[in-house]
Amino acid sequence: MNRLVPTVVLGVVAAVVSLAAQNPPPQTPDSPPSTGVVIGTVVDESSGKPIGGAIVTIGQQGGDVPRGAPAQVLTNSDGRFLFAKLPAGLFQFSARKPGYLTGSLGSSTGTLIRPGLPILLGPGEVRSDIKIALARPASLSGTVFDENGDPVVGAIVYSLRRQRNRGRLSWFGGTSDTTDDRGVYRFGDLPPGDRIVMVEQTNASVPTSAIEAYQKSTENQRPLESNPLSDELFSTGATPLAGGTPSARLINSQSQTLNRTTVQPRVDDTGHLFVYPSVIYPGTTSVAKASIITLRPGEDRTGIDITLRPVKTITISGTVTGPDGPVGLTAITLSTPEPIEGRNLPNQVGTMTDVSGAFTFIAVPPGDYTLRVTRIPPVRTASTMVMNTVQNSDGSTSMTGTSSGPAVVPPLPPDPTLWVEQRVSAGNRDITGLSIVLQPGARLSGRTEFKGTAPRPTAKDFQTLQLSLAPIDGMRAFRTPRTRFDEKGDLTTQGMPSGRYTAQLFGTLPKWSLLSATSGGVDILQHPLEIGVSDISDIVVTFTNAPSELSGTVTERGVEPPKEALVIAFPADEPLVPDDPNLRRQVSTRAASNGSFSFKNLPPGDYQVIAINDASRATDLTADFLQSLVGKATRVKVGAGEKRSQSLSLVTIR
Repeated sequence: MNRLVPTVVLGVVAAVVSLAAQNPPPQTPDSPPSTGVVIGTVVDESSGKPIGGAIVTIGQQGGDVPRGAPAQVLTNSDGRFLFAKLPAGLFQFSARKPGYLTGSLGSSTGTLIRPGLPILLGPGEVRSDIKIALARPASLSGTVFDENGDPVVGAIVYSLRRQRNRGRLSWFGGTSDTTDDRGVYRFGDLPPGDRIVMVEQTNASVPTSAIEAYQKSTENQRPLESNPLSDELFSTGATPLAGGTPSARLINSQSQTLNRTTVQPRVDDTGHLFVYPSVIYPGTTSVAKASIITLRPGEDRTGIDITLRPVKTITISGTVTGPDGPVGLTAITLSTPEPIEGRNLPNQVGTMTDVSGAFTFIAVPPGDYTLRVTRIPPVRTASTMVMNTVQNSDGSTSMTGTSSGPAVVPPLPPDPTLWVEQRVSAGNRDITGLSIVLQPGARLSGRTEFKGTAPRPTAKDFQTLQLSLAPIDGMRAFRTPRTRFDEKGDLTTQGMPSGRYTAQLFGTLPKWSLLSATSGGVDILQHPLEIGVSDISDIVVTFTNAPSELSGTVTERGVEPPKEALVIAFPADEPLVPDDPNLRRQVSTRAASNGSFSFKNLPPGDYQVIAINDASRATDLTADFLQSLVGKATRVKVGAGEKRSQSLSLVTIR
């Protein structure tokens, strides 16, 4: 236990300004008093100088900070802070101040890059050795030019960051900036790491009849009521405005979106449009060929210039039909095969069918595309909100809402999901008469089972569960059919397009922990679910009240806890396959200050477990990297309901 001279404690207490101090709660006879103290300093990572006026936040793993301890404090001019009246437990600390990246203990760049170091505080323990370093943010800038070398004013530039989502490394939509009158853009306050930079162009047009139908549908739309036509328009990237407005222009019977992200297209003598496709630095339309920009903390990267070049386009037209005939007023897209999750796809071309099921893409650049249509029946909103119109004293009106409590999730509609995916190649000639035939998606159904003696969940408990199914290629991220658990715990879904999906279960049941969700003997929470054309009716979601756990301690040279250790557990009884994420059995955590670690609710099975010296690897657990650890890891078997303990020695990796 660390000791501190009382006069030092009093000096720090006098200097620290508490943001949320509260009176301590009364102690029960069985609970030990909350007398723990944490004293620390926030410093600049580069200079080591103290940072005054930083906000330090404390959080307790497994629970909230007790009412006797402030949730936040402000550092004094010497960068010092203090938290008192803390119970024993595992705590996380973070700090923030304008001009710096939010940092945590042992991680100056935030948990997105490196997870913070937890501190294990004993009963009545005083820790005075806590130091949080904050790093300066990075920045990058450049200029957008047109094909003549002139600056492009008002172009929207995106800085996309790579991170892991559902076990896959993907590029996600980050910050955006608009080029100024010199064509210059700049991104500041960026965390270090890999990025790509893209100028995104909108290429969407919809029939004027679709715009008219949408505008008519809004006339009698009730507050909080969803509008299926709005969803269809959103999927195309189009603006629901008629041609001839600042946001759209009329081309034949199509309204082409011209929003602020669009560099104005032009028309040649043959009537073909030239458009500026989305471009990724240094000048490609392919994510795979993009230059990755790696930023260091505090780096100011300049000269990331992008040139936009127009390309001649063609028109592609045809009809969309389903089992019952033409399918009207439905979104249809052409997209390149490389997703950028969280944003529209680069160079996506969007349109809608008219009321007769006919469609026309008026400006398709040359290339290979996947044509997609997914028509999902609208689901009635589960809401008990009642809206009331209130007349204000100034003569205006406003809306207020009241709710009678949680709503019962309504049954899913019986109408089928209709979908298609097919390849389309755009060359130099227009394509006409393309026939698109939709097919119904496969429905999923199943039940819940419980292993244990805890009380069975109530009907209301089951309504909190949600099975999320996401395409593993990320291509249909915006249009996903719904799933539902009813009052008995039975699962149903809308029709799903064929493909490979990752599954996650959201929501909790009192006194129960998720054990598995199987179909065909395979746990779909651990391996992708293959959905074909036939319905799947054998899904079993199993819960237990005796979850397995793996815990232990990491030591360096067999004696002392390491300053930094990332503990990784991954399957030892099955192959590691790229882009086949095992979401529940591939886990990592940073060891606490005393070297302890814990994986709670870990699925039973054989694992490779290792503690490495680089915590930043938590965001880059690829199959190749995990395979390189196999010969250095310890094999551990975790049985059903077992609380397994394992000691580990730190492994240094380069």
